[in-house]
Amino acid sequence: MKNRVLSTVTGSFFVAYSDMHEAAQQRLATLLSESKPIHLNKLATDEFVTHMAQLYTAVDYIHPFHDGNSRTLRTFTKQLAQKCGYDLDWSRFNGDEASRDALYIARDTGVNRLAMPHLQHEQTMMKIARSLTHLQGRDDLRTLLNGAIQRRILPFPSP
Repeated sequence: MKNRVLSTVTGSFFVAYSDMHEAAQQRLATLLSESKPIHLNKLATDEFVTHMAQLYTAVDYIHPFHDGNSRTLRTFTKQLAQKCGYDLDWSRFNGDEASRDALYIARDTGVNRLAMPHLQHEQTMMKIARSLTHLQGRDDLRTLLNGAIQRRILPFPSP
């Protein structure tokens, strides 16, 4: 569990990551198997955005690296989007503190929702429940990505 302090949010909140339990690993494996460009590039943009938000959240919840999860996830999802004919502009969340914090809040809220059914310690459950309540009403990751993902207009093949 991580205690998150952001410059645009009063107080702090918590985010609970997976202990790598089997259900989390299976969810991730399923999403990864469904994340092949040959399948994703057939989705409508709205469906693609939803899938990318779910994939990002599942990998973030697993939290496979001691450090560098955010950088790795941004690079992975940007490259995957490119392979599928989309541009994913993560830089739009670097412009100011409010944009950066909105991304952290959306990501952490999604992770906490995945974590909640698997939490076993009462104190942790209470901290995560309070964090979800504290951040209620903010944009979710899907909403934020909707403004950051655009389908590239591919040139017509020459005859």
